[in-house]
Order: sequence, then structure tokens, then C-alpha cells
Amino acid sequence: MVTLRESNAEANPFIACDNARSVWAKHPTGAPPRYDWKLTTTANIKAGMIVKLVAGATGGYSIVELAGTDRDAWGFVEFDPKQIADCTVAYASGDLVPVIPLQGNAGVILRNIILLNPAAALNPGTDLQADAVGVSVQDGTGLVVGKLENYLTNPAANTTIVMKLGAYLDFAV
Repeated sequence: MVTLRESNAEANPFIACDNARSVWAKHPTGAPPRYDWKLTTTANIKAGMIVKLVAGATGGYSIVELAGTDRDAWGFVEFDPKQIADCTVAYASGDLVPVIPLQGNAGVILRNIILLNPAAALNPGTDLQADAVGVSVQDGTGLVVGKLENYLTNPAANTTIVMKLGAYLDFAV
């Protein structure tokens, strides 16, 4: 799980967290993941965050930050270099941003995902649940969205990780 290659052509082909690169890192078929473009309604949405849908003021849906282990997680915000400098910069309220939905993207590898309150050490395959801002180690209160792809030894809170979206979420709504 730890030695996933992003491509053979790059100088450093192994998937790693990098704020200047896309959140999407690898798809099982080699194709890009399915994206949906949604409006932000707040000015705190950053690439790599998990978000939920809310009814828009003029119809349709927009996205807001997930509140705690809310089971309404919908997808992960992608990095758009035309709008923000890197993953640490927030999109402006009203921006149209790319989101990688949970449904339809089973097996996709993501980087730059924030892990909240990690345990002392974590192994690849650890279940991760949707949580405010990012993901946390599954404790039964949130929606399991994927698995950890790298080893972590005594990580600090808000460490960025590489994760794989879960296949069990790939169902019709």
C-alpha cells in the first residue's frame, strides 16, 4: 500500500502529500476521477476538505464544510490552481469549485487529506470516517469514507495523509 506509483515518468513517482498538486493522485483505471462543480457558500473551503451539499438559495446545491462526524459527507474538494495558489488557501464564497464525490469514485487515491486527532501510530488499511475539515480514525460515529494508504508514526493533529476512497460507497443514490 505504501509504494503506490503515481507515474513512471516523474522524478519522484511515489504518491506523497504536496500542497501544490491535485488532491486526486491515482485512479484504478488510470482515468481521472468523476468531478462535480459546486458553488461554495462560505470562505473557509480548502482543497482536501470533505464537504456536504446544502440547498442553494437559487435552486440546485452548494457545498459547506462538514460539521463534526456528520453522516452527510458528500465529497472531497479538489485543488484548482486557476483559483487558489495551493491547498492551504481557501476558496472565496461564491466560487465554483471542483469536488470529487464519494459515490462513483471507488478506489481513487487522494492526497492532502487532513487527518484530525490521529492515534499514536496508524497502519495502512485503517478505516477513516468523515469528520470536520477532513477525516478521523473510524470510531463508529461517522460515515466511513476510505482507508489510510501510508504508515504514520506518532502523527500530529491535522497531518495530511494519502487515502483510498472506499468501494463500499460505490452505489446509486
